[in-house]
Amino acid sequence: PTGQPTEAPSFDPTNFPTPYPTLFPSEDPTIKPSTDPTQQPTQSPTPEKCYFNPTAESTMEFAIIVDNSCGLTSDECQVQLEQIGEILLTLKVEYTKMAYIEYGAGDANVRIRLNDTKLQSDIDAFYEFIINN
Repeated sequence: PTGQPTEAPSFDPTNFPTPYPTLFPSEDPTIKPSTDPTQQPTQSPTPEKCYFNPTAESTMEFAIIVDNSCGLTSDECQVQLEQIGEILLTLKVEYTKMAYIEYGAGDANVRIRLNDTKLQSDIDAFYEFIINN
């Protein structure tokens, strides 16, 4: 046994520890997700909401327009959708409306309209619609 045991031992130690841990850990970690993810993830790194003050008399309308013509993989597309959702969370405050439009090599598709009262009034539903549809 060690002369300096840890004060916080693991609750799930490995049965096969390496006898020679690396002194040069990878600077390029795996792209594969963990098979045992945490049940308490950190909050999304979304920055604070934008500091502008729309009012009932001076609402602001935004359009997020996404180019889908570049041939993203399914995984890349999911990352893009999550980033779009993060942008939404920074801009969508009271008295703002946002349209979400996708286009490719052909035509454009308005996915969320400015007059969609259900999604405009529920930021969580708006975000979930973008990342899951």
